[in-house]
Amino acid sequence: MSEVLSPEEVDALLKGVSSGNVASGGGFGVPSSEVTELDLTNPDWIQRDEAPPLEFLNQVLGRKLANNIRPLLKNLAEVSTEPARVCTYADYLAELERPTCIHHTHAKPLDTDVLFVLHADLILNYVDFYYGGDGLHEDTEPLTRDLTVTEMGVAARLQKKAERFLIEAWEPVAALSFETLGSETNPEFSNFFNPADVMSTSRFNVTLGEKAIGWLDILIPNSALDPFRRALLAASQGDQLQKQTRWASAFEAQVRNTEIELSSTLGTSRINLGELVKLRIGDILPLELPETVELSAGDVPLFKGTFGISNGHNAIRIVERLARRA
Repeated sequence: MSEVLSPEEVDALLKGVSSGNVASGGGFGVPSSEVTELDLTNPDWIQRDEAPPLEFLNQVLGRKLANNIRPLLKNLAEVSTEPARVCTYADYLAELERPTCIHHTHAKPLDTDVLFVLHADLILNYVDFYYGGDGLHEDTEPLTRDLTVTEMGVAARLQKKAERFLIEAWEPVAALSFETLGSETNPEFSNFFNPADVMSTSRFNVTLGEKAIGWLDILIPNSALDPFRRALLAASQGDQLQKQTRWASAFEAQVRNTEIELSSTLGTSRINLGELVKLRIGDILPLELPETVELSAGDVPLFKGTFGISNGHNAIRIVERLARRA
């Protein structure tokens, strides 16, 4: 404090506090419910259950990826997305097997590195179909050799597709651009982030028929996504609203095309039970037709009309729409 206030100012401040002329202990008046405790000495202080709202963007990317690779894989390929999860970089690397193709890029305006991780089986199956094969990679044991130059080249093509589709999916949020920094197939040498860095992981599973043929992961540091959380949430909510609008329009179209049966009671007659049991085929019951009759759907009256003949058929001319009953 001596570096900010002179000794005389410090003495005056202390006297003011002790005499009550200077209020103390008031703080900022922030409700305790709005206070969040953070341990800034802990590199993993971000709550791991707070994944960024990436579902909408991942679904867009997954659809684009499926539409692009489906023609090559005999129109049988499907791409499903898993909910985004967060974990430390060390924990993620511990799950990987060698070889796994890890493409290292730098993304702007996220101002961070982003990893595209391709499972070896996905690369091998893609290579098989890319060069005209008609079978699936059936090795039951994990791949022990390094990926060939051809396999790495095909993996690079897949990564570029995913990169392009990620840019398109992010258009409502930010204009992404990527710079390729390198690639690695051994997770032990993938020191692209600090082990304790918290990463957001998006996984895209590729299946052919009912058989899983591999996956693609996209890793982005959680801290780089924090400034975009509101924009990500807004994009997701906008997509939900758009889906609801499309669903409502489709539902309305289906309802309007639904066929319903309309009926009308032209008249009624009252007779006693003795007369009823004496009725025989050909007997006539006199009816007095009202001026207007109700046209109903089930038990719900919809219109009033007058009975007549149209083109040789019994018909009702609608003269009034009945108010809907609550």
